[in-house]
Amino acid sequence: MALPPAEPPGRAGQTVKGRDMKAIAAKSLKMVYRSGVLLKRKVALDSLDLAVEEGEIFGYLGPNGAGKSTTIKILTGIARATAGTAEILGAPAGSLEARRNTGLLPEEPHFYEYLRAAEALFLYARLSGLRRREARSRCDEVLEQVGLAGSRRRRLGDFSRGMRQRFGLAQAIVHRPRVLLLDEPMSGLDSPERRDIQELTLRLRDAGTTVFLSSHALHDVEKICDRVGIVHRGRLQAVGKLSDVLPRRVKCVDLSADGVSPEGLRKLEDFATTLSKDGASTWARVREDEVGKAIDIIRGAGGQIREVAPRRMTLEKAFLQMSRKAGPAEEEERDDADDSGV
Repeated sequence: MALPPAEPPGRAGQTVKGRDMKAIAAKSLKMVYRSGVLLKRKVALDSLDLAVEEGEIFGYLGPNGAGKSTTIKILTGIARATAGTAEILGAPAGSLEARRNTGLLPEEPHFYEYLRAAEALFLYARLSGLRRREARSRCDEVLEQVGLAGSRRRRLGDFSRGMRQRFGLAQAIVHRPRVLLLDEPMSGLDSPERRDIQELTLRLRDAGTTVFLSSHALHDVEKICDRVGIVHRGRLQAVGKLSDVLPRRVKCVDLSADGVSPEGLRKLEDFATTLSKDGASTWARVREDEVGKAIDIIRGAGGQIREVAPRRMTLEKAFLQMSRKAGPAEEEERDDADDSGV
């Protein structure tokens, strides 16, 4: 599916309040739930500080119950924080100005099943403030953008999981929001569909939309996010570019070579942590401080090196490591129980 270029965000609520204004800003944000017969106190967010720049894709990661969905509910005004402040483009979260500038795709979107795609999207466009003629034109454009132009007359109740996610994204961007909140946007999509949504998200970013992406699909986050934040037990454990969050030190190196003699293989076996051979090809994994030694052995054994690939810690490993250090997440109120984890 070829995706057309994303359009720039709309004009609604575009109040300029200074060059340092953040797309999303939270200060000392706290959310405490009380549940059960004894009204047991459960902390979902614990003095969370968050700043998302305009025009970036920010990945928001965390285990089940870390507070991801609670954060999104506060940013959209669905829930009210116990303490602290949250703003969208300088306007209080949940205010009319903030909502005009915000698009939301929840993890489990629910639609009017009996409506056709074009009818439902037109309804959402009108509810978002678009005039009738603009809404009709915009609906056609957005359905094309998300790959549902050919299904515009199908009832939403007949949509597959992947098609529902696409329609959810369509209703989130139909009014050209400046800030887009995505909660597991690629859930239920196959590989080609995921790639299309990644491409559309990047185009929205390039057109000026800020994207706040809450996800447990770490490989998707690594591909498209400019910065990431890892939240655990209601607190940010790390935030920054992937190069800042991930340790830079190389722990091991993978080498592939052709034509290594049996004698060379025996020498590599003495120190390689992983060694395999398939026909004339050899793969070896060695510690960083032994790369030079391995290369000398391979060349001395008549081998030809094809690739030397340093292996750094992945985002998934860094995330799990930080989660273990912070300890297990406490059980939260039912409102955050749908918070997708890793």
